[in-house]
Amino acid sequence: MTAIQTYLVSLIKTKQFKEALGYLNNLPLKDQLVYEHAYILHRAGENKEALAKLKSSGDQSTSQYRHLLSQINYKLFEYEKSVKQYQEILEQDAHLDQDEIGDIATNYLAC
Repeated sequence: MTAIQTYLVSLIKTKQFKEALGYLNNLPLKDQLVYEHAYILHRAGENKEALAKLKSSGDQSTSQYRHLLSQINYKLFEYEKSVKQYQEILEQDAHLDQDEIGDIATNYLAC
């Protein structure tokens, strides 16, 4: 994790989403932090923007990407899409640890 990502995580953990967005928008390499940008938008409640940003991401096959996509779809009341994505994560991602499985299963059951 880079120093920039660490700083963004600290802003997220302290729920300073506007500050995180402002910081990110002023970075010359913000195009390399698409996932982080989408996550901050999601946490700030800007889920339509988060979805658009996430879909512009290069690697859409990771469980991290699909988990955030599921969360965003849930917030956008796209429950069927969210359920399908959570099912795919649980079925296809054998490398998940117990905490990740528990988190995804909890979100899946909430749908």
